Amino acid sequence: MDILEWTRAELLASAENQYKNFHQSLVPGLTSMLGVRMPKCREIARKIAKDDWESFLAGADDGCYEELMLRGLVTGYAKMDLETRAKYMADFVPRINNWAVCDCCCSTFKFMHRDPEYWLNFIRSYLDGGREFEVRFAIVCMMDHFLEEPYRELQFEAYERIFRPDYPWEKNSGSASDAAQKKEAPFYVRMAVAWALSSWYVRFPQETEAFLKRETLDVFTHNKTIQKIRESYRVPAIDKERLKQLKR
Repeated sequence: MDILEWTRAELLASAENQYKNFHQSLVPGLTSMLGVRMPKCREIARKIAKDDWESFLAGADDGCYEELMLRGLVTGYAKMDLETRAKYMADFVPRINNWAVCDCCCSTFKFMHRDPEYWLNFIRSYLDGGREFEVRFAIVCMMDHFLEEPYRELQFEAYERIFRPDYPWEKNSGSASDAAQKKEAPFYVRMAVAWALSSWYVRFPQETEAFLKRETLDVFTHNKTIQKIRESYRVPAIDKERLKQLKR
């Protein structure tokens, strides 16, 4: 049995219909899911990464949610040199078509800590392309792996840039949301920025609050950021009350 046959057999054996129905409700438009839980996907991905991962990546079916997820996870887990990993990452990122694959895989790319400047430049290359899930990939990866003071203003400037009227959002971008059609930041980008800024606030509250006072985000993302910060158990109650006054 080759690696693809083994993988598909494992996925089918681990599929749960009830979980499939639940998860599909969280990822609008997702119709290709088998219903395999994330811990099992990670277990399968780690086994592939120790086996014939090249054959898997060459033959994975992106039409299946779990195989697309595995493509990203295996790219993160497998041992390969920098140039090889960059090649597979460049192949994977444009395939991302939903928030779940984006976020679960981004958190897996811990190899970025070994060559931070290289991978930061790699990530930033996706910020100006105008494609919804490529931009979300960049925002979430920077949040997951570069949530440190030297990178703060760089990321704040990136958030501002994607909300400028002249930002080149691609028509039919990502989920083909209404916002993308209007050349506005799509929903899953807005949510990623709000999530990232709420994470920045926990680490750097004064600097993040000062950023929010610039009012350079759209109203939805500005207010969603404040909501997420106020929902955090790591933010003092006095800060939550003050931030409420910043809502637009």
